[in-house]
Amino acid sequence: MAPVEEADVIIAFAFGNRPPQGGGALSRAELRRQRPGGPGVASVVGFHDHLKRCVLTTRANDMTAYAPHGYAMPDTYDPESGQVWTRYRPVYLVTDMVGRLTLLQRELAEEATRNGD
Repeated sequence: MAPVEEADVIIAFAFGNRPPQGGGALSRAELRRQRPGGPGVASVVGFHDHLKRCVLTTRANDMTAYAPHGYAMPDTYDPESGQVWTRYRPVYLVTDMVGRLTLLQRELAEEATRNGD
């Protein structure tokens, strides 16, 4: 975590509704890559339980990213959300763990392939 004043850009992630394809950190990083000095530093705003993955996703898109220090993130689940895993915390946490493990598996496989393992 770092002060929000140190950010070049603030990236907010939606929780409970999926943005259109091509949105999110990837498109922002791509646009910022064209600037002198590259994509810069992102202060990431997201749902409390989703924040770590939001920061990791932003970093995976070649941006230095962190959660802003001193700002509480939203943490109330909506039982009427369109996606079941965003209605209830236990369901979301398991879904998030599966997603993180899938990403880790992909990263490890890519690294092993690059290293000729």
